Amino acid sequence: MQKILGQLEFEPVSSYERFRTEFVKDKVKFTIDEYPFANFLEIEGKEDKILAFAKELGFSVTDNITEPCDTLFVEWRIKNGLKPTSHMIFGKYDK
Repeated sequence: MQKILGQLEFEPVSSYERFRTEFVKDKVKFTIDEYPFANFLEIEGKEDKILAFAKELGFSVTDNITEPCDTLFVEWRIKNGLKPTSHMIFGKYDK
């Protein structure tokens, strides 16, 4: 598909890779997303259960991140003296 779009003169503006693992317990979904530059845990469900599980895992509400991963990626690149890019690909993220 990428080759076809390229032949039609489309240009990629963003792309990313991640590995995702999901777990479920007591109707609460835990998602671990592994990106090239960092790993993130997302907990979804009823607020009281989220807070209880977060506390059990040693997290607090102040550990919460609301920015999208692509924004965090660009900020990480700038912080590490790298040129901003919207292409978050394993093996190429720090070039």
